[in-house]
Amino acid sequence: MQLLGDKLVELKVVECISDETVRRTLKKTSSSRGNTRNGVSHK
Repeated sequence: MQLLGDKLVELKVVECISDETVRRTLKKTSSSRGNTRNGVSHK
């Protein structure tokens, strides 16, 4: 988590970020991946 956070700061995506914020964001992103159908409608 720390390496990813450091890279975000290095790339100036954010000024600073905690390991916990990185972890929560990744968890939120990965858990919601299966909920979308990419615009495909099944009738």
